[in-house]
Amino acid sequence: TVMILDNGSEAYMGEDSLYLYRANYRGMTDTTEIAKFSLTAGYMSGEAAVSVRGTITDTFAIHEKDRKLRVLTTDTSGRERENCLFLLDEGLRLTGKLTGIAAGESIYAARYLGDMAYFITYRNTDPLFAADLSDEKDPKLVGELKITGFSEYLHFWGEDKLLGIGYETDPETGGQKGLKLVMFDMSDPANLKVLGSRVLKDAAYSPALYDYKAVLADPGENLIGFATENYNRGLKRKYELYQWSGESFEQILVENLDDGYDNENYRGIYIGN
Repeated sequence: TVMILDNGSEAYMGEDSLYLYRANYRGMTDTTEIAKFSLTAGYMSGEAAVSVRGTITDTFAIHEKDRKLRVLTTDTSGRERENCLFLLDEGLRLTGKLTGIAAGESIYAARYLGDMAYFITYRNTDPLFAADLSDEKDPKLVGELKITGFSEYLHFWGEDKLLGIGYETDPETGGQKGLKLVMFDMSDPANLKVLGSRVLKDAAYSPALYDYKAVLADPGENLIGFATENYNRGLKRKYELYQWSGESFEQILVENLDDGYDNENYRGIYIGN
């Protein structure tokens, strides 16, 4: 039995390694400190530690592949915020990086698939970036797509599509216009496209934006479900279920939630049909 006592760190579990990471703000500099522990034959031991520029702002912005770590961060310590991608080897030694991505914006959502990284940044428009990580010494941005609004959560929909859940916004003012579902085509990372989107104008908030466990997203069953809140003339809660038609999002169920429970606690599951 091994216990680690720590205050304020997040945990990420790799194939057979545990990573603890936390933000550190010193003076005008913000960094992320990462510690790696091996978990072999039931034993835990410290392996390596590193500090990278910026902070991790999304659960899925840190990812291990072939025991090597990829980290996306947002750095706010300069005159204008920027985003960074760091590639680290088994000993957390830096092998390659990208910096200066989307100056003035912050990373809102991220996902990795194979040797590709996809991430959303936002200020007043929502760029989706695709980065090729196949050369660990020389990662490259290969695609960028700008649309209005932004996604707070990304979920792979099959092998060539990416579902985004977030907000629609006014590109001039940044004012929110309701929750937004968007389906990205990533079959060609250098030519990212939007296949369809839907704005839920009567929905102002969903826990799906900040807790991936609150999302029902199943491409095989073609189900996308989450709870929503609307504050017009009092608080109204719903559970909404959608399917992707290939061109648009179609609502197939909406259930009023008036039992008084906190919206954060609702989950959707399916059994058979």
